[in-house]
Amino acid sequence: MLNSLEYRMDERSKDVFADNINDFTGREQDWMKIIYVAELMARGRAARVLDNGIDNTGQLIEGGLENYNADNTLIIDGRVYVMEVKTIPEWSTTYTFKIFLLGEYIKQGAVVLVPRRKEYYILSVSAMQDMLESFPSRIYPKFCPNKKAIRFGQQEMDDYCARGLVRKRTWTEEARKLVEENFHTLFKEKRK
Repeated sequence: MLNSLEYRMDERSKDVFADNINDFTGREQDWMKIIYVAELMARGRAARVLDNGIDNTGQLIEGGLENYNADNTLIIDGRVYVMEVKTIPEWSTTYTFKIFLLGEYIKQGAVVLVPRRKEYYILSVSAMQDMLESFPSRIYPKFCPNKKAIRFGQQEMDDYCARGLVRKRTWTEEARKLVEENFHTLFKEKRK
């Protein structure tokens, strides 16, 4: 069931689902370019970004849906990081994550990057484990009508940062310019 196209579509039509995949793939690639060019390179870090997901072309895939890999592998100063980008609307004061996918990222030892307009957060495996244990899961119909998720607010995110489980970084000046130049694309609402 988890691997079926119908399940992944979340009650969207095939056209809307394909459009969302294309949009979000492009958006995640834009965020990775900002991280790579404006953050890592600006900080003098030797880095490479590699694809790690099922397919990062933005095309609709109807078969072979068993892959829940985080989308990117970053090699920074010789160290390997598996990373998934999870975007939220800029106006949102809550963070919502599908519990199944958090579990998959934990299994992979991946970190989750949550970009915002002025800063970004990097969720560690320990943070995701704590989130799954600390917050009740339920279905949020406007977020995802057939998959359980957890939701928490900015105060809880700040608490994770204070505990060292989530890293909060302010964008470099170059990255901030790229975020502002591409703001409407990076934070566009998902078509329903």
